[in-house]
Amino acid sequence: MFNPQTPSHPVPEDASDRYDSTAKTYDETVGASEKSIGVDRLRRKLVGQAEGHVLEVSAGTGPSLAHYNFKKVRSLTLLDQSAPMLEIARQKWYEIKERDLLAGRKPANVEFRVQSALDPIEGPKYAKDEKVDEPGKFDTVVQAHGLCSTAQPERLLQRLGEVVKRDGRILLLEHGHGFFGWLNLSLDLNAPMRADKYGCWWNKDIGALVRNSGLEIVKISRPWYHLGTTWWIELRKGHDAEQEHKIQQEVESPIKQHVMAQQQEAVQKRGWLW
Repeated sequence: MFNPQTPSHPVPEDASDRYDSTAKTYDETVGASEKSIGVDRLRRKLVGQAEGHVLEVSAGTGPSLAHYNFKKVRSLTLLDQSAPMLEIARQKWYEIKERDLLAGRKPANVEFRVQSALDPIEGPKYAKDEKVDEPGKFDTVVQAHGLCSTAQPERLLQRLGEVVKRDGRILLLEHGHGFFGWLNLSLDLNAPMRADKYGCWWNKDIGALVRNSGLEIVKISRPWYHLGTTWWIELRKGHDAEQEHKIQQEVESPIKQHVMAQQQEAVQKRGWLW
């Protein structure tokens, strides 16, 4: 089906470099649109659940910064591969920090890192007197609209599972295919235009990506008023198959040894009787 809005030039699967050029106007365009349709409210609710040492991936211009509860957050690491986007987030944090100082509140521990989340991610920085049970791991990982802007969404999800603690939480707010075929067709037709302009492929099958990631699904919610295109997802670290097999062997080994001993004893007795 012909779509006049589709760019005449090919749009790469990884169009994330567009974020560098749209950083200065991003909040005025995409950010304003998110607020008008209630995405900002969902973001506030999701981010409010973060606690402990927190990593936010695809942090962008920092729209989540104002929503963190720093009474529960020990440290916050904001990560994004777009330096211009993250610089705007840094400026927002300076303003929040200044307000806290004027109000007599101690500013939170916030760090900014320009890098791809597909690359190895260094763990949080701990206080000198802090007891650490899983060094290098985060208590909570947050990501809003990150799967749409990467060419390797499943690998990105797996990376989040690698950096979170065993009992930690992964909180996602994503957008992709919705409930209806006609809607998904429209998203598919307009996806190249959207990706070329904003670096975001908004027509991905988020459910399939999550299922294939190997992470444990705790909760998936899709607001009806967005016709299922917005995905609220809570995940935990998936089972490590190799580790699980090792644990299973350790559990089964004594049982197998006992059964084999009984079988051997039975054979010896039968041989004696014969």
